[in-house]
Amino acid sequence: MAAPGEALTSAGYITHHLTNLSLGKLGLVDESSFWNVHIDSLFFLC
Repeated sequence: MAAPGEALTSAGYITHHLTNLSLGKLGLVDESSFWNVHIDSLFFLC
C-alpha cells in the first residue's frame, strides 16, 4: 500500500494486490530459489 503521506494510485493498488506473499519476499529464501513458496496462493488452494 501507499506509504504515509503518499498518494495511492490505481496502478499502485493493482500492483500491490497482484504481488504474491512469498518466502523470498520475507527474506527466508532466495527469490529465484525452488523453495520460494507463494504463501497466499497455498493458503487459498487448501
